Amino acid sequence: LLGLSFQPELFKVGVASVPPSDFAFVIREYIGSGKELSPGIPMADTMRQLGVDPADRAKMARLHAGSPVANVARMRRPLLLLAGGEDDRVPIRGVTDYAARLQLLGRDVSLFVDADAGHNLVDPRTREAYIFLEESLLHRYLGGAAPEPADAQLRAHLKRNLRLVGPSLQSLAGLQAP
Repeated sequence: LLGLSFQPELFKVGVASVPPSDFAFVIREYIGSGKELSPGIPMADTMRQLGVDPADRAKMARLHAGSPVANVARMRRPLLLLAGGEDDRVPIRGVTDYAARLQLLGRDVSLFVDADAGHNLVDPRTREAYIFLEESLLHRYLGGAAPEPADAQLRAHLKRNLRLVGPSLQSLAGLQAP
């Protein structure tokens, strides 16, 4: 997301899986949840060890100011976002907010959300859907072999989980978001 926002000339298209569109927001949410990044080490301590003090308002403001969500108007490339509704690392609110902002700006954004998935993919049908959507988008902009057509089960899974279908993926028959 940072590359597409700040160096779009380097990219034709983007694919972001479980993407934090605002690292400052993710840190605040994670700390507020009481979860630990590493067992026995609070998230705030981990961040401080990495040089990011969540209590430093100026530093958190700089993180936010340099985030994709704060610079959403700069993102102009076709983008596929893939997320899990139960992600305990990257809150789904941040991903859907970013996608909605892009859509309001008329950007070519598609959003696939497996409501039951976490940060890691477990469901083989969701993995297949991710790969199919990625291959379809990359084929359109970069060339190469087209993906095999989606079978009925995959089409049903895609229809259930595609929240936004941007212009780049609308050519996939029957995959319009509700």
